[in-house]
Amino acid sequence: MILLLILLNGFFAAAEIAILTARRGRLQQRADDGDNASQVALQLAQDADRFLPTVQVGITVVGTLAAAFGGARFADLLADNIARLPGGWFAAHKHSLALAVVVAVISFCSLILGELVPKRVALQNAEPLARLVAYPMLLLQRVSRPAVWVLYSTTRLVLRLLGQKSDRQLTVSLEDIQHLIDAGTEAGLIEHAEHRVATQALSLGDRTVKEVLRPRVDIDALDIDTPSDEVIGAIAMSGFSRIPVCEGDIDHIVGFVYIKDVFLQQYFGRPIDLRRLIRPPLFVPKTLSISRLLQLFQEHRTQLAIVLDEYGGTEGMVTLEDVLEMLVGAIHDEHRHHDHSQDIVRREDGSLLVDAQVNLHELQKALALHRWDEPPPRGVGTVSGLVLALLRRPPKVGDCVEWCDLKLEIVDMDAYRIDRLLISPARPAAPPEA
Repeated sequence: MILLLILLNGFFAAAEIAILTARRGRLQQRADDGDNASQVALQLAQDADRFLPTVQVGITVVGTLAAAFGGARFADLLADNIARLPGGWFAAHKHSLALAVVVAVISFCSLILGELVPKRVALQNAEPLARLVAYPMLLLQRVSRPAVWVLYSTTRLVLRLLGQKSDRQLTVSLEDIQHLIDAGTEAGLIEHAEHRVATQALSLGDRTVKEVLRPRVDIDALDIDTPSDEVIGAIAMSGFSRIPVCEGDIDHIVGFVYIKDVFLQQYFGRPIDLRRLIRPPLFVPKTLSISRLLQLFQEHRTQLAIVLDEYGGTEGMVTLEDVLEMLVGAIHDEHRHHDHSQDIVRREDGSLLVDAQVNLHELQKALALHRWDEPPPRGVGTVSGLVLALLRRPPKVGDCVEWCDLKLEIVDMDAYRIDRLLISPARPAAPPEA
């Protein structure tokens, strides 16, 4: 009888773990295919405030019965056997000794057969067990509804007295998803390239266009009144398949042209009139999130957007390729000669030689930091922008600033533009004591 009660306790323990740890996606897929047991398991998991008291009612009742039955059935029998042992001490303490032995044996069996083994099995077979125990637990929940209601109401009252909110909160966070991705990579289930893409994709909603745009000084744009015989040469020198078209200056971009449209006009011997070839541009603010930018690319069926600053002027340009490079790393083609592997170079002394256009997220990863000790200045997305925001004056070679225990020194400039920086700890580590 006691063994049966212990196994019943194990059933409740396994049911609790199976229902709460079963992957909801797989249960939902089975439920959509018509599996009623999976649907019941999902309902129990989603109503944990009532499911958990149901389990506790079952475990408590079974545990109480096992203790009472064991004490009544075996304690007196064992006490008589202990009294027969030589020496008066055993006879004087026979009831205490018998009770201690019964409690120890029942506790040991309950821990092994009623808790540890069932929970381990449930963790390894969560979805099948969840489907198996769904109907029995639903029946128990209905039978014990009065007791469950009392426990549920009392629990909410105690939580309210303790100042705890009873509102449901998200049970899955981005940190949980990142942990699963890291664990999958360590187990060999996820390739390193897939790990990078998934990790970067989780931050698309937090990162803005400002961090991936191509600054205005790097935009090769055509004036809309460019003579026909000069258009081909200008396009050939740019090396891009889409060229922005402006009217007067770069702050007045009116659209962009496809190289294929221009060469098609040349093939047919027609004059190249940019006004007839331009496509309407997509304008976005620099504060737009990357995830929203991808949606706009899909809605407008384009791969290029002009980024505007707060005054309506041109801040830069962003393409689908810029976003893909953020996800998968640098994409090299035959027309681009910039070696991104040299953007961040670690020197022998541990310092970093960094391209000024590297964004702060890339620098954070290179420094193996989970987050910055203090947030960057508002609107800053690159190392160059950070230095300019902290310097508050025109930069020159040799200028240094300190931020988040880092020393950033300008070591090279291209005219008035910062080109390379040397980043090292602001306070060198103390030498070890002899």
